[in-house]
Amino acid sequence: MIKDKHYRKIIFFFSALIIIIITGGLYFSKIAGEKTAASLKAILLNRTKILSSLVNSNEIKKLKGSPEDVSSEVYLDYKRMFLNGCNSQTDIRYIYMMGYRDAKIFFYADSEPDAKADPSKPLAAPGEIYQEPPDGLKEVFLNGNREYTAGPYTDRWGTFFSAMLPVFDLDGKSVVCVVGMDMDARDWQYQVFKSRSLVWCLALSLVLAVFLFILNLKNLMRKNAGMQAKVFYQQAALKLAQFDNSDYKNTLERIVKCVADSTGTHKVSVWRFNEDCSVMSCETLYNALESLYESGKTLAAHDYPKYFKALNGSRNIAADDARTDERTREFLTVYLIPNDITSMLDTMIWFHGQPAGVLCLEHTRTPRRWQEEEIDFAITITDLISLAFETDERVRAEKDELESRLYLEKIVNSIGDPIFVKDGNHKFVLVNAPFCNLVNKNNYEIVGKCDLDFFPPEQASIFEKIDDLVFETGEANINEELITDASGALRNVITKKTLYMGNKGNRYIVGVIRDITDQKRIDEERSKMAKLESIGMLAGGIAHDFNNILMGILGNLTLAKTRCANDKIAHEVLVRAESVVHRARSLTEQLITFSKGGLPIKKRCAINDLVKNTVQFTLSGSKMKPSFDLDPGSKMVEIDEGQFAQVIANIVINSRQANEDGGELSVSVRNFETITRNEFPHSSGKYVKLCISDDGPGIAEENLTKIFDPYFTTKPSGTGLGLFTSYSIVSKHNGFIRAVSSRGAGAAFEIYLPVFEIVDEPPEPKEFLPAGAESSAAGLYNILVMDDEPDTLAPVCDMLSERGNAVTLAENGDEAFAAYMKKLKSGGRFDVVIADILVKKGMGGVEFTGKLLEADPCAVVIASSGGAGDEMLIDYARYGFKNAIAKPYKAEELFEMIERTVSGAKK
Repeated sequence: MIKDKHYRKIIFFFSALIIIIITGGLYFSKIAGEKTAASLKAILLNRTKILSSLVNSNEIKKLKGSPEDVSSEVYLDYKRMFLNGCNSQTDIRYIYMMGYRDAKIFFYADSEPDAKADPSKPLAAPGEIYQEPPDGLKEVFLNGNREYTAGPYTDRWGTFFSAMLPVFDLDGKSVVCVVGMDMDARDWQYQVFKSRSLVWCLALSLVLAVFLFILNLKNLMRKNAGMQAKVFYQQAALKLAQFDNSDYKNTLERIVKCVADSTGTHKVSVWRFNEDCSVMSCETLYNALESLYESGKTLAAHDYPKYFKALNGSRNIAADDARTDERTREFLTVYLIPNDITSMLDTMIWFHGQPAGVLCLEHTRTPRRWQEEEIDFAITITDLISLAFETDERVRAEKDELESRLYLEKIVNSIGDPIFVKDGNHKFVLVNAPFCNLVNKNNYEIVGKCDLDFFPPEQASIFEKIDDLVFETGEANINEELITDASGALRNVITKKTLYMGNKGNRYIVGVIRDITDQKRIDEERSKMAKLESIGMLAGGIAHDFNNILMGILGNLTLAKTRCANDKIAHEVLVRAESVVHRARSLTEQLITFSKGGLPIKKRCAINDLVKNTVQFTLSGSKMKPSFDLDPGSKMVEIDEGQFAQVIANIVINSRQANEDGGELSVSVRNFETITRNEFPHSSGKYVKLCISDDGPGIAEENLTKIFDPYFTTKPSGTGLGLFTSYSIVSKHNGFIRAVSSRGAGAAFEIYLPVFEIVDEPPEPKEFLPAGAESSAAGLYNILVMDDEPDTLAPVCDMLSERGNAVTLAENGDEAFAAYMKKLKSGGRFDVVIADILVKKGMGGVEFTGKLLEADPCAVVIASSGGAGDEMLIDYARYGFKNAIAKPYKAEELFEMIERTVSGAKK
């Protein structure tokens, strides 16, 4: 600061200077006004001289100085000249011309007034007498004064400063007229005042400059100290800003220590609010007196309402005497006195536009006056603390995000289904491990790319269209579709896509892919089996009824053929008819094969011979040549040889019909073993694989899934039952059949039969052979026939009767049981009973046999049925039958069956 005696001398000096400046202002303002007036007078005279030089004295003489001049051309010319002169000189109010006669001054012409003129005061008319002329104007007319000016003077038109000059005749002696120019007195005085004011303004400016200099001088030392303090604090803040703030705790400790050292404050602390600003906790406190850090204290807002209200109302609280300041007195007993705190400077820390905490500077012992620079420094430090809060929040968020991402990746990767996330540009932003396996790429090779980078264009186009649909509607989409995996194989999948909105409003597609290829294959198999079962029920019923009809036809044909043995022509006709019936019976056998009742009668065998014989027999007479590759070490299987021969024949017939010009048929038999379902679409295990392939035109891809369907055929004369029957037979052998083909590349049928595992079995029952078949064929038997079909009963009765047998007929089990019991009571017995398994009314064959065996355990019953594959015919002994025969049958087949059964029963 400047010393007082020096300051008083400076004040005295500048006071004297101010007096001099004021005195000089008075003097020089007067001089400036006089000079301005003289200048204005000279200008006005000069303008008037120029104007008067333009006036022609001869023309003036033509004027009469009366109202008659109004129409004079001379008058009008001068009137216009005066008007133009007024308009071109904004400071001139009037221009006029006057004459002198009879000792009076009159007007020749007067100009139009300017904008400032009073409109209520009309112009002087030609010849009008000038009633109030200024002093000295007459002398101008009389003496020809060439420098006459007047003013300020007042007439009826106002107050003016004027210049009035004479216009002489050609002789230069007599005055013809006087031309005058008027300047408004106010304009004149304004110009004079303005010149004087400039001098006064300069003087006042000098006075003001002196005052300002004195004030600035007084604060010079204080401001200089303040600037030094600001620079010091700025350097301290800049140094803090250059540190790495990633370590939150170290950053706060470094900040509070720097503030304490820079300001000389004894305690500096950072406090942070909770979410609702109801409590603030001490993050760190530095005690400069003890060089110690501490933390953990808490303050509740409701305990110190005045303090928190004041803090919310302004950014800081600078309490020089914290113990008496109303804003901080609430801390007196609980905090200020116990900690010997006398002064406090608390500054609010703002974060994301909200109060986040407080920076506290606390001075102990003697009170302290907080300087403006210290308050600004504290505010700057709160900005750095806010950045530390932000850094801490970002570090925590990044850590949480990383942990969440890793956790999410673990969860997502643990899910077996492929999962992906795509952005609005159809780019992958997240995929799990199964999805990576699907396209055989790692995560880094997938993220940032789109479907077209991994899938065929037609598939990628469909995927993106569905993405767009989800984006547009916002609704989840579930779609069954085909997708090509990394190996190039087509997979059947169900994809669910859901819209997800990110925290920043970004939209994403979250997709889950479920591979249903195996399930779809299983469903197709089940569908085929369902079709098989439904058609089988129908086929079994039709075959059963049809066989009953065929039984009547075949029985009557057999009788007719026997009775017409001597008529060769008739006999040949009957033989042909019988052949047709046998063909019809083979058709019903096919129907029964895939019906529920068409169970195979299996036996253990090696299939090489069966395959070779069946293929050669089926191709006999055709141009197609077979080639065999039959593994002699192929294992045993358990099959119904008749049914399986039918399977082979159906496939070979299809190949032969597709290759009318010949070609080669390749047949191979191999042992085959699978371990997992991925290798083979059937149950894993050991199989014997039969492959029949040709080099024909092949099967169209769209037909491959249909060839095993019932009644599906591409041939005009086909029935559509051949391959369906083969599929049914193989399925009932617990095997699997499939076709492999493409257009123009031939077709191959692969049949897999389970290997028969050898286990210890009880010895097979010996077959009952007919005893004395030659002699007893014509023997006499007492036979009971139970059948509800009249068309069957009549020919069977005749066939048996013609061989000398005694035949009793019954339409159902009730009648048959009654007839048998009647025979038994009379002391007799039927040698054999032929019982139909299914009848429409009354007891059927199974119920009848069970009841009969209870009454006569020695009864001999042969089961008969139109269902050749009926379980009761296959496993007849289980139901008490001694034998079984399927309809339709020949007489010879029936006689042989009776003879063998009766002979076996006797043994």
